[in-house]
Amino acid sequence: AYCSGEFYLVIERSRAILKIQKEGPLSLIQPVLQAYEQQTGLTLLKGAANSGLEGIACGPKPDQLFIANQEDEAVLFLVSIPSGKVLWHLTAKDMVKGIKDISDLYYEAPYLYILSRKGQRIFVLNPETKAVVAQWSFKKSEKLANYRYQGGSEGLAEGLALSPSTIYIVVDNGGRAMVKGPG
Repeated sequence: AYCSGEFYLVIERSRAILKIQKEGPLSLIQPVLQAYEQQTGLTLLKGAANSGLEGIACGPKPDQLFIANQEDEAVLFLVSIPSGKVLWHLTAKDMVKGIKDISDLYYEAPYLYILSRKGQRIFVLNPETKAVVAQWSFKKSEKLANYRYQGGSEGLAEGLALSPSTIYIVVDNGGRAMVKGPG
């Protein structure tokens, strides 16, 4: 995420945030997830290392970031920067029934866009009310012949970006070549 002139990345396995400044050293922000987990009863830190922090987006204020734990409890957090304090959380199942993962996030005021690769949908969340106000399925698009990989399967939706007129879904192909290019 590019917020207030700085880049932020999530490190999935260590469940940390890396801050990349234009000039100066990298810095690590460790969200206060362990203490928050004990306070709330969440179980996300017991999941597999490859199901940790997956999504990150700017927050509604310059000193805030949205981060998401991918699965083995899929949870959306609003975190204060630089302290790493969790301001609030929502589990994926509390947002939309049946959703088991959060793959990426994109914030465009006043809405947060949430990608679920397993649910093959994009959700639009109003962070103020914590309510999902819209959703789209990309299941049919993902299954089109032009987007198939060698071996006949489709890739996994892992990234999300928006422009004023288009939603882009970044697909992880698992190292396989496309059968043919899109178009």
